[in-house]
Amino acid sequence: VWLAGDSVLVVGSKAEDGDNRQEERIQWEYTPKAIRLIESYRSKFPQLFAGIGKMPNEKRYDANAIFGPNGESWLPVIREWLNQLSSSKLPRSPVTTQSMSLEGVAAVQKAANVRALALQK
Repeated sequence: VWLAGDSVLVVGSKAEDGDNRQEERIQWEYTPKAIRLIESYRSKFPQLFAGIGKMPNEKRYDANAIFGPNGESWLPVIREWLNQLSSSKLPRSPVTTQSMSLEGVAAVQKAANVRALALQK
């Protein structure tokens, strides 16, 4: 059974009707808990997010370009903050992970609900 606040959900979706593009569309969904985590991160380190926002397409970022001289001294501070979060203990998903469509997630949820009701009887 899925619960609100259960980490970040990434749901791939098929192309919508009327969408002439041949490529598969990807839809990202975030739980309220994930949104709160990102907002807390932005609030704690606004200069980091401002710097990334100025250079959104970089593959790598230079700490000195984002934080100024001695920018690398911020990295252990950020790492320490991230390590104290409960989400830092969660297992990571590989980039190659494939996910179910929204319809698939709904079908699994429905089946889980039916099963849970059957077990309660």
